[in-house]
Amino acid sequence: MHNIKRFADFSKAVEEIMSIVPGLTFFFTHTEDNGQQSDLCKEPDQVVRNIFNDLMNDYPSIQDLEYPRTVAFSISADEVGYKTRGPIAFGWRNIISDHNTLEYSFRISIFSNSLGAKHLEAELNKLGWVQKPYTHLVHASKSHSEKKSKSPIHAERSAQ
Repeated sequence: MHNIKRFADFSKAVEEIMSIVPGLTFFFTHTEDNGQQSDLCKEPDQVVRNIFNDLMNDYPSIQDLEYPRTVAFSISADEVGYKTRGPIAFGWRNIISDHNTLEYSFRISIFSNSLGAKHLEAELNKLGWVQKPYTHLVHASKSHSEKKSKSPIHAERSAQ
């Protein structure tokens, strides 16, 4: 199960996540050229840049002595996901709302049964995060050939 919450503004999501999971500071804080961390990231590309920097310093490998507890990264046109070395992963999915505006469905996944993990999940729950399965859109969607057509014209043509 994953903790999911939808936000209309990326920076509001970052603020909330940082208030609950300060261990993710590296990923959600803008780093200046001199290495000093400053403001919270306001845009997704800033967080992705931080993820890439972490990957360059901690490239996942099966030769890693702590394998399989290595980092993992996935990205697509509408989804970003990152599993840290610790028992936590995070990510977001871009969603076009009913009003044609971009929204973000954030995910925080905790892979531990420790008291700290249970406390974190309780805090997320208090702030409106919902536990539910989180599937990748690629695996959830059907190909065009598998979808049934609602149009009788299309059904007639495919029968010919």
